[in-house]
Amino acid sequence: MSSIPHRTQSGVTYLALLLAIALLGTMLALAGTVWQNVQQREKERELLFVGDQFRQAIGNYYESTPGTAKQYPKKLEELLQDNRFPNTRRYLRQLYRDPMTGSKEWGLVTGPGNVIIGVHSLSNTAPLKTGNFAKRDEGLAGKSSYSDWQFVYVPQTTTGQPAPVPHTVPPGGTPAPNPNVLTPPGTVAPPPDKSATNEEQRRAQCEAVQHNDIAACESLVAKYGDDAAAICMESASVRFARCFTPDPAGGPLPPLDMGASK
Repeated sequence: MSSIPHRTQSGVTYLALLLAIALLGTMLALAGTVWQNVQQREKERELLFVGDQFRQAIGNYYESTPGTAKQYPKKLEELLQDNRFPNTRRYLRQLYRDPMTGSKEWGLVTGPGNVIIGVHSLSNTAPLKTGNFAKRDEGLAGKSSYSDWQFVYVPQTTTGQPAPVPHTVPPGGTPAPNPNVLTPPGTVAPPPDKSATNEEQRRAQCEAVQHNDIAACESLVAKYGDDAAAICMESASVRFARCFTPDPAGGPLPPLDMGASK
């Protein structure tokens, strides 16, 4: 008879031990999740810093171009040593690693002529940060993956540049020709894919603008020469950069400078 209380006490102790182990496991799992989030947020801050370093370097390369026709780099290594000058010019101390992948390989945002106008991570992980970005990074809000965090250099509007004509639809519903998209003979921009996301539609529209601009610039070579075509390609790169990272104010694209009068 005396063994029954002893068994009961042992059973209660065993259940209490199991409960303690379960609670400890839950606490460790929560602590691990919190620690992972802390690490991910730290990597996000580093990605924002490094991405801005690339953006500034691309901008410095572009703005330092000798002559009138501005140029973007064609490879990231040109940011480490600009061979357009007799003396060494560096816009980056090193090609930084992508904090999200740990690799020095970056996704490239390219403009007309395969010039580099920006970089992005190759990680498809969903960001923890989705808002409250600095003004220069406002376009990153609401993105679904780090690969969508694109750090693109967009030149500032030149003072005195003619304002583009807004693209409007007149009464009656027939769209007027869009002055922001050049369509050379035989080149037709594809209609938007209604099944695609807004981001995919924007990308397709910007690539259509890029395709049309390149064709228009290449058509200048025979008539006006390489210099005019180079100025036109510079203008096309600017248009593509602004198309890809639109002004929050919603302004239209700048006009394409054909370079024929330069």
